[in-house]
Amino acid sequence: MPDDWVGGTSIRAAVADDVADIVRIERQSFSRPWSARSFHDFMRTPSAFVIVAAPAAHPVCAYAVAYVAADVGELANFAVAVDARGKGIGRMLLEAVLDRARSLGAASLFLDVRASNVVAQALYTSTQFIEVARRRDYYAHPVEDAIVMRRSLP
Repeated sequence: MPDDWVGGTSIRAAVADDVADIVRIERQSFSRPWSARSFHDFMRTPSAFVIVAAPAAHPVCAYAVAYVAADVGELANFAVAVDARGKGIGRMLLEAVLDRARSLGAASLFLDVRASNVVAQALYTSTQFIEVARRRDYYAHPVEDAIVMRRSLP
């Protein structure tokens, strides 16, 4: 993988050929991963968008799935490949999600994050998300609370 991750990385809409890489990252990242079909379904949903981060001449290294209904957006899925973490890719992709949700009319964006995922929480907090609620025992494998976070999109 490239040494200059961020400088040589593009953010773009996902295409069907990206799904294998997305599923690979999904399986690295989550104990209950989404299926390839789930990603294909979101790619065909008018109110949703799937975007990826791809370093030049390399496979997809991160993805995000979000949707907007009325003026509310939700970040439904977000992950960065293990070997791409800590390089600024997640922040770059999250900023693209915020821009896209805003352009689709969202006034706010919500997300759920595992209570133990302090790295993700730090990213979200640093981009002006605030904790607004908790969902008790929301996650399985292991059972854990979800922290619900919200960001206004002025």
